[in-house]
Amino acid sequence: MSNTYTDGKHATETLLTKVSFGTAGNTFIYSDNPETIRINSLTYHYGFGLMANVPKDVEFYMNCNKSGTLAGRAGIAIKNQSGAAATITVKGAQKHIRRDTSLLSKECADLEKLALTTSERTIPLANGAAVFLDNSTFTFASNEIYYKLAYGRYTITSNRSDVYVRTFSGNSGTTAASVFNVSSMAPASGTDQFCGTVGYNRKTLTFPATPGTAFLIGEWWHSGSAQLYNQNEYIPVTPKPGGGSVHMGNYGVIYDITFTGASGKYVKLMPRNGSGEACILYSINNGAWNVTTRLSKADIDAKKCWSLPLPTSSTNLRLMIPGANNGNVKVEVCS
Repeated sequence: MSNTYTDGKHATETLLTKVSFGTAGNTFIYSDNPETIRINSLTYHYGFGLMANVPKDVEFYMNCNKSGTLAGRAGIAIKNQSGAAATITVKGAQKHIRRDTSLLSKECADLEKLALTTSERTIPLANGAAVFLDNSTFTFASNEIYYKLAYGRYTITSNRSDVYVRTFSGNSGTTAASVFNVSSMAPASGTDQFCGTVGYNRKTLTFPATPGTAFLIGEWWHSGSAQLYNQNEYIPVTPKPGGGSVHMGNYGVIYDITFTGASGKYVKLMPRNGSGEACILYSINNGAWNVTTRLSKADIDAKKCWSLPLPTSSTNLRLMIPGANNGNVKVEVCS
C-alpha cells in the first residue's frame, strides 16, 4: 500500500533532473477529442486498422452530454473486412461513470487496474460483421446532471489484417454496423485534448536513487512553450489534425522506471500543485498493480503526496497516470 502524508517540501523546493525517456511497447490509440459530445447523434471519433497478429492498445475518454436523452452508447466498434472469418483477441474493460457524484480520478484508476489485470478473451468475427466491445450502452438517472463519462481501455489483436476499429458515441439505437457507415471522422475541438496515434504504450527510464534528486512524469507545459525538463517523453506521435499536438500527461501510458542503488530508500510521488484531484497506479518489481489513495484538491494544496518503498538494489517501479488526473507528477528519491 502507498502511504499518504503531508510533505514539508514541495516541487519548487527540490531541483528537478532533466531526463530522457526510452520508448517501448505497443502502438497506443488515445481518443479524447472531441471530449464533450452530444449523444443524440452518432459521432465517429477516431479509427484505425489492425495488422495480423500485431496488438494495439486503445483508450477512450468521452463526456457524454445528457441533452434530454436518457440513454446512449459510447465505446469501441470493430468490423471485419478481411475477406474471411477473423478471431479478435481482447484484453480490457470500460465503464460509464456518473460525473456529478463520482470521485473521477479514483474511478478511472480502478478502471485502468481492471483493464490491465482482466483475462484475455476471443471474439469470432465473420467477414463483413461488426460488433461492439462489451456493453457500450448507458443510461442517465432522472436526477443526473449534465454528463456521463465513458471511459475504457483495451489491447486488441486480430489474426487477420483489414480489421478496423472505431471509437464512437451515439444514441441508444446505434448499431455496430452503423458506426462504420459514418463517412467522416469528427473534427477535433480545440487543442486542449489529444486524439491520435501514439507510437508507444510504455516510457522507460533508468535513474540513480540519489536522495534529494527528483524528476517529472507527464511533464505539462502551456501551449506555445516547450518542455523544460523531459526529452523524448511524447514521441513518436501522430495527432488528429486541429487537436493537441502530443498526448500531454501520457494518460494510460506505463512509466517503466529502474532505480539503481535503491535498496532501503523510497520515493515520494507529488501531484502538481493546483490539480483538482489525483489517484494513480503503481507496481513494484513487476508485482501486482495497485491504486493509490485519492488526493483531493485540498490534499494537494496542503502538499500531501504518496510514498513507495524501493526494496531492492535495482528496483523497478511502474507508474501510470489515468484519466481525470493531471500530469507533472514529481518523483523524488528519499532516504
